[in-house]
Amino acid sequence: MPKLLKWIAILLGSLIAVLVIAVGSLTLLSVSHQRRTHDIAPEQLVIPAAGDRAAGEHYVQVGCVGCHGPDLGGQQFFNDGKMGHLWSRNLTKGEGGIGRSFTRADWVRALRYGVAPDGRTLLMMPTNAFEHLPDEDLANIIAYLDSVPPVDRVIPAPRVGPLARILSVLTPFPLFSAEQVEANAVRTKPPESDTLAYGGYLAEVAGCHECHGTNLGNGAVGPNITPGGKLAGWTEADFFKALREGKRPDGTTITDEMPWKDFRRLTDGELNALWRYVHSVPPVVPKAKKP
Repeated sequence: MPKLLKWIAILLGSLIAVLVIAVGSLTLLSVSHQRRTHDIAPEQLVIPAAGDRAAGEHYVQVGCVGCHGPDLGGQQFFNDGKMGHLWSRNLTKGEGGIGRSFTRADWVRALRYGVAPDGRTLLMMPTNAFEHLPDEDLANIIAYLDSVPPVDRVIPAPRVGPLARILSVLTPFPLFSAEQVEANAVRTKPPESDTLAYGGYLAEVAGCHECHGTNLGNGAVGPNITPGGKLAGWTEADFFKALREGKRPDGTTITDEMPWKDFRRLTDGELNALWRYVHSVPPVVPKAKKP
């Protein structure tokens, strides 16, 4: 019996050692990715003195305030030991804001490529959505960000937790934004009159594919929202209610992890285009559970 206990202790000790080595290796690899620099040639967009700030504001309200806060002054989105202590940046020209020092090229590099002025990756920046914005829309966003009221808020340095680091290496978890950029991303905006194509464009730039997968049915984070999944049997009115009120057809509340509070700012025409696109994709039918 003592010999058996001895071998069990050795086995457990070996397993713990292997686990510690594996976690340590994944952490070091994640740190090396975070420190990697990315050489992005500066792109100088032509931004009119006024720009179409109303259009820029619309994009910012739909795609930015959910992370950066209603005043765009930054807010905390991870606050635990496992995932870390991470804040979105202060986008304004107030104290602690990147708007004080960012050039136009810096804005383009950050929004389109997920890269900071020093060449390192930004953290949790949805670049794989914004990279599809054409020059005109990106210029309007930058013009609007240049005009927002300053907010004095100094953002603490990020501290990435061990679980976030492991996920960043083993899964598509978008911690390191610069590594999520698509080669030769398409930046063509279909006309709004082409409702189906425009809906697909909105799904791309709004980040639907980021959470729900390229076919909307195999996302690493979001559920299957194809006609064969969660949206089976939904009407367009159900879709509008979900994104405007955060309610499913059965009356249950949609979690805030789904950014419906941002999407409720979409116009009726945009929601209609998005609905037509989502409803048009091939159904992904969940596999039947084994008895």
